[in-house]
Amino acid sequence: MEEYFDDLKAVPLFANQIKKTTKVNNGNKWFKNRTEKQEAVLALLKTGPKTTNEMIGTAGHRFACEVEVLRGRGFQINTQRQPTGGGALYRLLYPLPVSENVKVTEDLKLAYYRTTHWSELALERKRFDGFRCTLCKQTGRLETHHWSYDLFDEQMTDLQTFCDSCHNMIHSVAKIAFPSFVSSEVAAMINKGA
Repeated sequence: MEEYFDDLKAVPLFANQIKKTTKVNNGNKWFKNRTEKQEAVLALLKTGPKTTNEMIGTAGHRFACEVEVLRGRGFQINTQRQPTGGGALYRLLYPLPVSENVKVTEDLKLAYYRTTHWSELALERKRFDGFRCTLCKQTGRLETHHWSYDLFDEQMTDLQTFCDSCHNMIHSVAKIAFPSFVSSEVAAMINKGA
C-alpha cells in the first residue's frame, strides 16, 4: 500500500493532494480553514449570482460543501442549472441567518398559495403545459409543481404542471419541500396577499 502512495507522490497532481491532506488534519486547522472558506463563499454570493466556474475560481473546487453548510446555518442559497450548459448559477436569496428570518408555519404556506402572484403564475404554467399533466396527460385536478422555491421570484422553468397523483408521486421521490424560513420581506408580501 505504501508503494502505491509513493508512486502517487511522483505524479504532480497527487503530490499536492497528499500534502494538503496532511496539513488539513494537523491540529484544529481543518476547522479554521472551513470557517474561512464559508465566509469566502458567503462574501462572494453577497456580490450577486455566481456561476459554478466563478465559485470554483474564488472558493475552490469544494465550494459546494461550504454552500451546504451555509444552507444548514439558515442562508437561502438557490442553485439553478444553466440551460446553455456550463454548470449552475448560485444565488443568495436571503442574506440573513435563520434567527433573522421568519419561520414558515402551515398558515403562512397556505397564505402563499392564495396570493395573487401564485394564482397568476400557476395559471400561466398550466396554460403553457396545455392544461394537462406533463407525465400522464390527464386533464383533471391539475397542480403546479415547484422544482425550486424562489418565492415571488419563480421562473417558468422552475415550475411544471402535474395532476394531483403525479404531483404526490414527484414529492415522494424528489423530496422537494417548501422553505422552512423566509425573509421578513417575503413573509410581509405573503401576509398582504401580493
